Amino acid sequence: AELTREEKSAISHRGQALKLLLDALRNG
Repeated sequence: AELTREEKSAISHRGQALKLLLDALRNG
C-alpha cells in the first residue's frame, strides 16, 4: 500500500514531534 505524500509528511511530522517530546522528558 502506497502512502500519499500528505500522509507521509503527516506521519514524519508526528514522529519528529514525538521524538522532541521524548528528548525533553528524558532531559527533565
